[in-house]
Amino acid sequence: MRKSILAIVFSACFSMAFASAADDARALAEKGDAAAQFRYAEMLREGRGVAKNLRDAAEWTRKAAVAGQADVQCQPYLLPPPVQLPCHLNWC
Repeated sequence: MRKSILAIVFSACFSMAFASAADDARALAEKGDAAAQFRYAEMLREGRGVAKNLRDAAEWTRKAAVAGQADVQCQPYLLPPPVQLPCHLNWC
């Protein structure tokens, strides 16, 4: 079944919005924003707006945890097994 032109245009616009959001999240993440680090890691993990990259997602998730992002600290299963967090973190 062929896609309608409307579906193609909608898909393209949606993809561009994710790409723009990923660019914005990465820019903030690189400046040390813990929430942006976590969101960018999610985008990398799921391939939204960027190419799926689990290794980079794990690294950004670790950075977010170290920076104090509670979403990661309270849900350590988000971190893959080889990633170790410093012992001084305050877990929930």
